[in-house]
Order: sequence, then C-alpha cells, then structure tokens
Amino acid sequence: KKEIVLDHNEGDLPPIKIKTDECMEYLTNGVDPFEILKIPLIADNKTLLWRIATVPHNATAVDIFDDKTWAVGHDGSKHDFVTLLDEVHKRIAPHCTHGQGVENHVQAAGFVRKTNVGEERGSHRGTANSYISRRFNMISVLKLKAKKSTKEEKDRIQRVWGSTRITYFSDFVDKFARSVEEAAKNMDEVKRNELYAFIGSEQSRQSTKDKKELVNKVKTGAKKTRNVTKSEFVGGVEVTAEMDGGILFSILTKKNGHEEHVDAEIVERKIESKLSKPLADEAIGKKLELLKSEALLEKVEAKRAAPGDKPPNCIIPRSAKMKSLYPKQRELVAERRARK
Repeated sequence: KKEIVLDHNEGDLPPIKIKTDECMEYLTNGVDPFEILKIPLIADNKTLLWRIATVPHNATAVDIFDDKTWAVGHDGSKHDFVTLLDEVHKRIAPHCTHGQGVENHVQAAGFVRKTNVGEERGSHRGTANSYISRRFNMISVLKLKAKKSTKEEKDRIQRVWGSTRITYFSDFVDKFARSVEEAAKNMDEVKRNELYAFIGSEQSRQSTKDKKELVNKVKTGAKKTRNVTKSEFVGGVEVTAEMDGGILFSILTKKNGHEEHVDAEIVERKIESKLSKPLADEAIGKKLELLKSEALLEKVEAKRAAPGDKPPNCIIPRSAKMKSLYPKQRELVAERRARK
C-alpha cells in the first residue's frame, strides 16, 4: 500500500496522486482471474512471480518502488525483482510524447518531411523526434533549473539555448545510445530481426493500415441492406427538369415562341376535349393549366403526390415537339442562373 506521485504534467496541472491498493482494486474489479493469468507478462513469468510471492510470513516488507528493500525482504537476494523489472520494461510499449496538441503534430509532420522524403522515412523521423528531441527538451530544462538557487530564476527557464544546449544534448544522446544498445543486446536476436524487417516493410506503414480499414469497411457496407430513399419508392428515382427529367412550365411562353409546343403536347395526350374552346382559339394560360393538371395527375398515379397538392413545376413530355425543347431549356436555365 503506497501513494505514488506522478509529476511533469502538461502546463500548470498539479501532480497526480495514486494509491496503489485502490488502483489495483479498480483495475482488477470484475475481471476474471483466469483471464489475467493468460496475459503474456504473467504467463511467461509464472515461476518467477510465484517465487517472489511465496516468502515467509515474518519476512521484512518489500517496497517495490524502493530497490533498497528488495534484498532485505527476499532472502537476501534482489535478483528476482531486477529480473521482473527488466521484463516489465521490455513489454511496455513506449509512447511518443506530444504535449502541444494537434498544432504541434502538424508542425512536426512538416518538419520531418522537409526534405521531401517518403512516408516511411518521414514516419521514422517523427518517432525519433518524439523519443529524443521532446524528451531532451523536458530533461534539459529540469537539469538547468536544478542549478538555480531561487524560484524566480527557475521560473524564467523555459528552454535551454546556446552552448549549454549543445553540451546537454551531447550527453543526452550518448546516454540514449547506450540504453538503445543495451536494449538491443537484451532482446532476442530472432525477434529483433523480425522487428527490423517489419519496420522496413509496407505492413508498418499507416497508409497500408488505412487501406486495409477502407477495404474492410467497403466489404462490410456491401453486405448491409441499403436504405431505400423516399424518392426511390414505387416510381424509382425522380429526375428533375434541370437534369432533363421534364420541361419547365416557366419557359412555355408566347414570348419564347413555345405555344406550338404546348399545342403539340395537348394533341399527343388527346386531351383537347377538356378545353372550353377549340385548341387554336384557347389562351395559352388555359392550355398550361390543363397540362399542369395532367402533370399533377401523373405524380399522383406514381404516388409522388396527393390529389389537391400544388401542381409540379414541370411536365414529362410525350410529344416529339415538346422533347425538342430540352437543348433550349438548358440555355434558358443557364441564362437565369447567370443573372442571379
């Protein structure tokens, strides 16, 4: 049972305090213990963990956060704890530290691609930048602050510059290189070569992962039943007049010289008898009213409208004369839009 303080948070956030017993109770609450035993870190080190756990009841307590107590509380040997610590370090995946949000990511992406390198090399540069440069910036500031005596002097230090930065960075890189070499030595040679091969392959690229996700998404979507939209019920997709799905009533005027087209459509539909006067004597307004009622009736029959609805703004032509207006209609519609 111990309280751990996690410091170095972003900005001015206070340190986070965690009680180990409460944290473990939270992490294991409701978890099947047999599933826990399947975790590789536990399954592969069962003998080691059991040896550490089976100590005499009167043994001195061991503080796992204080290596000075490891030998005292465990039969005079701390080798088991060191071995376990190494196993933990090998299995915990390091995460890139990105402290300044999305803007920082965008700047970093531009920085690593500055020399027009490809995706793979740019990605590796980004990883190196996170593991080395970002860690160094934090550590160097703390190191320089430790040399200052007053709080005011420490607060003024936000970045290390000049020769001090070069000196600190040289020391940091030397130490980092040694830790990398040590990690490589402790890693199984076969697994290390597999890791190198994976990093250099297309499988490690984010674009490959994105492509696979897209393919799987499309496959999943293809198996789903597509929702039929309202316009597709019964009569199928309704094509608008702007897409040559009908002739707009607004262009059928005497001024445009289209009365003869209106007459041809009425004759084709055989609805002259519905006019109060002979076709040649009837006003064009009355003829258009008749065609509008016909257009509404067609919509009602196609179940796209109900009786009493407002007439549509176009009619699907049946006569060759009326169909010949499609090119002219496109020109008139384009002129109207240009005026707007």
